[in-house]
Amino acid sequence: LPANTAFPITISSFQGINTSVAQQKPGTFVLDRIEADVPTSIDLPAQPDLRPDALISDDGSLPEGHDTWQFATLSDVQFTADNPALTQVATAAIQRIRKARPDLLVLNGDITDRGLPQDLTLARQVLTDAGCDLIPVGQEPSEDSTPDPKARSIPCYYVPGNHESYGLNNVQSDLTNFTNEFGRPYRTFDHKGTRFILLASSLGSLRGSAWDQLPMMQQALADAENDKSVHNVMVFAHHPVDDPAETKSSQLGDRDEVALIENMLTDFRDSTGKGAAMVGSHAQIANVHRVEGVPYMVLPSSGKDPYGTPDRGGFTGWVDWSVDARQDADQQWLEADVRAFAQSITLDTPDSLEAGKTVQLSGSIVQPQGVSAGTRVVPLRYPMSVDWSGSSNLAIGSGQDAIDKARKSHKIVAILDPQTRTLTALRTGSVTVTVTNDSMRAYTDDSSLAPITTTKTIQVV
Repeated sequence: LPANTAFPITISSFQGINTSVAQQKPGTFVLDRIEADVPTSIDLPAQPDLRPDALISDDGSLPEGHDTWQFATLSDVQFTADNPALTQVATAAIQRIRKARPDLLVLNGDITDRGLPQDLTLARQVLTDAGCDLIPVGQEPSEDSTPDPKARSIPCYYVPGNHESYGLNNVQSDLTNFTNEFGRPYRTFDHKGTRFILLASSLGSLRGSAWDQLPMMQQALADAENDKSVHNVMVFAHHPVDDPAETKSSQLGDRDEVALIENMLTDFRDSTGKGAAMVGSHAQIANVHRVEGVPYMVLPSSGKDPYGTPDRGGFTGWVDWSVDARQDADQQWLEADVRAFAQSITLDTPDSLEAGKTVQLSGSIVQPQGVSAGTRVVPLRYPMSVDWSGSSNLAIGSGQDAIDKARKSHKIVAILDPQTRTLTALRTGSVTVTVTNDSMRAYTDDSSLAPITTTKTIQVV
């Protein structure tokens, strides 16, 4: 080690991996020596701001109408029978999701942190008690069904992650225990014009986890091409095709397999004009990228401390989705409301603003640790959907047309653009600006689901 090394040294984490699954086993190893390759100290350039993707709603508003419907996603809670504390997160999150009245909920893997029978039995109990109707393969509700808003549960579809295949000492095995508890880990089904393809990537690849699901996906896409009742396709797997982090350690490992998946979805979109999208988790960094127009989204963690930095998608929450059957692949057929959990909100605004001037608003949330007090600070901006609202004399909208429309109304004092977070003062008066976020606290009754809100008043002079 360099001569100027400050002792003692602490190793915060170390992981040895045998890449041969057949040879993996519990045991010990000895670190015989540590060497450090120390680069020349330089000032790194600032990272550019994330480029927002239209898939994620700026202000959390989702389109509504006769041909639109909603579903929800949740992943990476990671509780066990030995350490069940995070079951409270799953319970509170599902209770909150039910209040949003989605048609269904996709549990996109790593709900448990281990796949022993007692862990999966606990998962069924927690999910069921929270309001999940866990749908067995082949028993999906009818395609046009809408859950009764007074019902005590919603349809839930459990996609296994890598942790559902872990056994004692976190040694990876297979999905035998998961299959015994929840049935076959992959499937397809249709709902209101959307074909869902749910895949098992638990062992780091689709073919390695269950070969049969690849021809299943191929056939599902082929059938959807000429099926007029199918307007778009949603593909789910726990491992994303691409990890937003520079390490790329949390993505599908076989890049030829990734190329195959991307080609299949691109070809489907090009040949049919129907929308196609794929959703992953595991990397725990809320992110969207596109390949030939097909969006690939990574979900945020819902319970476990996320990877990545908070300003670039490393936060906890869940996602509310809206599907519009009237829109084709080149239009906004899919939109996501990325809801981050908050225990407090800080909103930074000026006390006053001169009419005709514009100012950019900012702020942040502090996130809980599970259902307890936390310290993670996340800025109020993309990839989080920020739920802006305010007094009746505050208009919310983006673009010059929205500003021109607000100017014509003598009741509107200011307009807030949720895309740029800029407030434009139009005429003298007083306006209030409000930000609302989902809370995350232990569920006791509906009052414990109350959101977190903060409001600021601005004088236009």
